[in-house]
Amino acid sequence: MQSGGSDHDLWKAIPQVAYYIVAMIAAIAALVVYRRNHRLEQSRWLSSFYEKFYETDKYKRVRELLDSKTTHDINELVKTRIQPLQTISISLST
Repeated sequence: MQSGGSDHDLWKAIPQVAYYIVAMIAAIAALVVYRRNHRLEQSRWLSSFYEKFYETDKYKRVRELLDSKTTHDINELVKTRIQPLQTISISLST
C-alpha cells in the first residue's frame, strides 16, 4: 500500500517541479526582453540627443564654445545660465 502512496506523491510532485522550471524560464525571458527594450530606449534617447544637439542650429553657439580652446566664454555662459537657476531654487526653498 505504501508504494502506491509514494507513486501518488511522485505524480503530484512532477507538475509542481515543471511549474517552477517554467516559471524560472519565463522570469529569465522577461529579464532578457526588459534589458533589450532598455537598451533600445537608451539608443533612441541618444539618437534624439544627437539630432537636437548636432543637427539643429539651436545649440550651435554651445557647440562652438565647447570646441574652442578657451574656457573664459564657457565660464561666462555657465554663470549667466546657472545664476538665475540658483536664485529660483533658493526662493523655492524659503
